[in-house]
Amino acid sequence: MVSRTCWTGWARTPTRRWRTSSRKPAAKASVGRSVAPRPWGTAQSCLYLLHPRAVVTNASTLATPDGFACPCGKGHTAQEGCIGLGWHVQPNAGDGQRRLADGTYPVKAPLSPAPDYALGVFMVVPITALTVIQHPDPTIQADREKRAGQSGLPVFVAQE
Repeated sequence: MVSRTCWTGWARTPTRRWRTSSRKPAAKASVGRSVAPRPWGTAQSCLYLLHPRAVVTNASTLATPDGFACPCGKGHTAQEGCIGLGWHVQPNAGDGQRRLADGTYPVKAPLSPAPDYALGVFMVVPITALTVIQHPDPTIQADREKRAGQSGLPVFVAQE
């Protein structure tokens, strides 16, 4: 099994990695960068999503904020450092809204006292298919598709 790691919040990621020499860094597309090891994964591989503010290290000292809810349905409390704390941030785009590069999202009452954040995993998902970006050279494209096919996963081809 090979697991992939995807950094989100890319302006704060520690590395700049390209997946292949012909691809732009994922940050150009406003998504996280891959910092995955080679070779290709298998049907048992997972994608680990990390963010530099995924963990609230002082969660045990915070009061439960108004509107707090555990989004995964496991009933975590705010003091356990539940990922639900991520929605409790200061608005920066009007009342109850926070702006990111690609839009806005609703936020809840901010945390008090101020939270201390750290890098952490906020989601692990199975890899169910691979997409190979079309290369103009048919020999390179065939090699890419062959390598991706060795994973045992469905392989799709897409234009960049």
